[in-house]
Amino acid sequence: MKNNNDVQRLLAATLAIVLVSGIGIPAFAADYNSSPVDGPSVTRSNLLTPADHDDMIFDGGGPNLVNAYEFTFWAEADDFEFSEDMVLTDVHLWGCDRGTPWDGTIEWWIFEDNAGSPGAIVDQGNGVLVDRTFTGETVPTNCPEFVMDFDLDNEVSLDGNVRYWLGLHMDADFTNINEDYWELTDNIFGANGMLSEGGTFDNWFDGSGSSYAFFLTGHPPGVVGGELLPIDATALLVAGAQANSVWILSALAVIGSVAFGALYLTTKRN
Repeated sequence: MKNNNDVQRLLAATLAIVLVSGIGIPAFAADYNSSPVDGPSVTRSNLLTPADHDDMIFDGGGPNLVNAYEFTFWAEADDFEFSEDMVLTDVHLWGCDRGTPWDGTIEWWIFEDNAGSPGAIVDQGNGVLVDRTFTGETVPTNCPEFVMDFDLDNEVSLDGNVRYWLGLHMDADFTNINEDYWELTDNIFGANGMLSEGGTFDNWFDGSGSSYAFFLTGHPPGVVGGELLPIDATALLVAGAQANSVWILSALAVIGSVAFGALYLTTKRN
């Protein structure tokens, strides 16, 4: 009987050590961060230089070196559409400048479509990190061509398979004709480009007979810096296990205590 008693005492002691160790050591690393990440807290315009851009998400066509329309006195707009949901981050266009000073402001709008014309404003702002480079070409008559790109000061999330309009205006107000022009393209998408006087956006008309030369860059929702940020299933499992570990260990402690007591009483009887 003595050997049996020794075995039972050994088992009881081992079970107690295991339970105490399990309670004292966390099941997972204590520095795991399960805090959710909200939407973008910064915009690309705060981080990147004009040379850095996302992928092209809409191609409105290149310049035709034939004609352009002034967009300091006028606001001008052209329609576009994505095949899937996208986040618009940058605008790229071709234009020309006859040399009248420009104050450096580029205003942008995204409009809903209203039966083939710009409708309600979806979002608006000013271009930042503006980069304008002259190409060496000339648009008739005597208007040196430039290519311009800029970041939106706030990124815009837009639905796929929905028609929108990009509106642009160079200069801080509509009082001066500074002779900066948005160049036309032979690649006409949807409706022709539209013009509006004075910034009221209630007097759009087709004054170009064509579309404007531009393309857009951006990325799908959930992509930052070109990388998709998926939900980490492993992290979710770890977080759930951590949340449950307290009551699981408590239950094990109770079970272990009962088992220890039972073994102890059995030993005493023997």
